Amino acid sequence: MCGANRCFVSLAPVATQPALQNPTYSTQHSLFSTADKKYLSGAIVAAPSFDAELHIETTTIMFADVVESVRLIEQDELTNVTRIRALLKRLAEGVVPKHSGLVLERRGDGLLVRFPNARLAAASAHEMHSVATRESVGRVQGEVVALRIGVHSADVLSDAGALYGKNLNVTARIAGLAKPGQTVISAASCDQLTPALDGSVTDLGDCFLKHLEAPLRLYSLRDKNGMDAQLLQPDQRDLRPKVAVLPFDAELTHLDAIVAAETLSEEISLALARVSELTVISRLTMAAFRRRVVSVAELRESIGADYVISGRLVLLGDRFRASVELCQVSTDAVVWSDRVVDKVSDLLSGASDAVGAVCGAVGVSVLAAEINRTQSQPMPTLSSQSLLTGAISLMHRSSYGSYQRAESLLSALIDRHARHPLPYAWSAKQHLLRSWRGWSSDLNDDASRARELAERALQANPMSSLALAVRGMVFSHIDRDFGAAAKCYEAAIAESPNESLTWIFKSTMHSFMGDGDLALQSAERALTLSPLDPLIYYYKSLAASAALTAGDLQRAIQLAVASKQLNRLHLSNYRVLAIAFALQGDLENGTPAVQELLELDPDFNVRKFLAKSPGAASAAGARFAEALRFVGVPN
Repeated sequence: MCGANRCFVSLAPVATQPALQNPTYSTQHSLFSTADKKYLSGAIVAAPSFDAELHIETTTIMFADVVESVRLIEQDELTNVTRIRALLKRLAEGVVPKHSGLVLERRGDGLLVRFPNARLAAASAHEMHSVATRESVGRVQGEVVALRIGVHSADVLSDAGALYGKNLNVTARIAGLAKPGQTVISAASCDQLTPALDGSVTDLGDCFLKHLEAPLRLYSLRDKNGMDAQLLQPDQRDLRPKVAVLPFDAELTHLDAIVAAETLSEEISLALARVSELTVISRLTMAAFRRRVVSVAELRESIGADYVISGRLVLLGDRFRASVELCQVSTDAVVWSDRVVDKVSDLLSGASDAVGAVCGAVGVSVLAAEINRTQSQPMPTLSSQSLLTGAISLMHRSSYGSYQRAESLLSALIDRHARHPLPYAWSAKQHLLRSWRGWSSDLNDDASRARELAERALQANPMSSLALAVRGMVFSHIDRDFGAAAKCYEAAIAESPNESLTWIFKSTMHSFMGDGDLALQSAERALTLSPLDPLIYYYKSLAASAALTAGDLQRAIQLAVASKQLNRLHLSNYRVLAIAFALQGDLENGTPAVQELLELDPDFNVRKFLAKSPGAASAAGARFAEALRFVGVPN
């Protein structure tokens, strides 16, 4: 994960793929037969001599690896093993020798190659990417076979038959930093290149690789036009599910129906765009599909949509009825459908309940579909969007099993996108949630990990609004440094004023500081920005705490009850209700709220409440503690 000056990366050691159980193949899962060894090394390999004298030589090593080969093989074992094998043979036989390279060995589904110098290695890398790209022309995203390549010039130990030393493994780890279709090279290799002739380089800064104490200065290498290999691959900048809203159909002879249909689809698109967990394709892009018959496959290939909303509207006097459905593109399955009815006047004025009903159902259905995928498929086969969306939803559930699954999903996502801020930011928040819920075996370790992950998110992208918001959350909830937290939130809002998560996190900071009015203003802003969020219970729960701090007890009760209806296991709602009823002197309602709280959390008491709450030192914290004692919470 690279920032402007430094990089951090955690990469698993390069490992050989497990043996295939298909009798069609060698039990060793070798991509090359014994006869293939002739051209892999350039000659028949002689029997090794283990007594040959070792000496040191300087050379250039390349590791070229097939990206996500395990996922491809899980997807279609016979077809994709054949494709990978054919690609590596083509590279070893046709590309490497052309540039004076020598294949040393196959590691996993990659090639370890040596070159006389970095210039030849760079030329070979450019051609290898081109060959891989041509192999995938016409294929959809999930079927692309792409390469990531690492190049390193260094001293190695050599005898008559082989090379040895840590720099071979270092080269493989450098390759792990590369995105699909990209080459990453060390400074020692970069120094041998002439940018105008050998390619275009971009400084990645000092990068930390696993098991290496000191960082390496690394560079991204592109072809002379400054372009990475053009691949059909998921957008590296946004890992959220991509939703497209097709213009709704209507009777072509009925102008009012056509206007209403287009208005409904546009209003749905605008409302969904405010949901933090989704990416919505622009209305202008989708207008190109108006009155056009398109297949799900065409939508996937042309705009990369993961989910498509379509519908048909019929006018019924001054009202309309619309049939709406949500389709999951990867499976061509309808995951939700319904009919909605509303007044045309409400739709045209932007106050249609039908829009809210559709968007709320769509948000929940997308999360449910992604969670189902994360629980029904092996992790290597899951798309990055499924990993992220499933993790976000599961971490906010109240069971420890869901939390553990979310942790696994985020870990896999970090391995897959080592320089993307979102996995680190959400993982930082996950460590905060673990400590709040009492699941942490080491509070100090979770605090340290949350800080580290938040910093890594910012190093990956210092301008990421979510990374800034989560870093502010860590300052506020763990370090209790509200000044530093406020600066993070201000920077996040400056970057993205409509990011609802920033506003709800900012609200909790003001609550901890005892600034009730500012807390409630920020919370209401968050609810306005994302009123249909699939995690709306979480927003409403934090907003209830803000209203409590502001002294608006009725609003606090209203929000806590609404959140409780959506998630009966979220403990914060019961604490808010107990305190709000106590401050009203209402033991009749306060006592049952405490009983439910203690049933869910038998160890809860006032002392633990004060110890865990960053707002315990404020006047509001002391007032809340007294209210809990009043309704029967043990001291």
